[in-house]
Amino acid sequence: QEVVLHEYVDGKAAEGVRAHTETDANGRFEFLGLEVGKRFAYYPVSVFAGLEYYGELVTLSPDSMVKRRDVSVFESTRSDSAVSVTMQHIILTPGPGALNVKEFLLFANRSLYTYTGNAPSGQPGRNIVLQIDLPDEAAELQFGGDLMACCAVVNENRVFDTMEFKPGMRQEVVSYVLP
Repeated sequence: QEVVLHEYVDGKAAEGVRAHTETDANGRFEFLGLEVGKRFAYYPVSVFAGLEYYGELVTLSPDSMVKRRDVSVFESTRSDSAVSVTMQHIILTPGPGALNVKEFLLFANRSLYTYTGNAPSGQPGRNIVLQIDLPDEAAELQFGGDLMACCAVVNENRVFDTMEFKPGMRQEVVSYVLP
């Protein structure tokens, strides 16, 4: 499996060619000759079945030149049988002529597979992975938590998250105003 190393210098993604290597038969990999010091950080990334999987941030110092980081990779599934909402909080704040609403939803993927959705979202190449229903008159929509504007599709009174859902938890926040 190929592993690519994303380099950051002073907190910004470095331009140019990225270092890459392949895992051995046991899934291990290493990169040699990396820059050392507080200015430099690295993320190992592997692409499997079209999905990116990131390892933890790596920084090297003269005292610690060897670091071990895992990049967990999962098979994908179109079945949502292991996906659920484990907690939901709704905070209502009255305002002049309106009600400010903030919904917090904690989703869980309790499988060992990355859930990729099973219905088209209306965005080319992206499936509906998670769906949040909104009241008909919701306005001034904002996203937070793990729900990113780049992966959210708003269709009438629904928000579709199109980002694949790896095993674990995901907190999504939707804020809106009701008259």
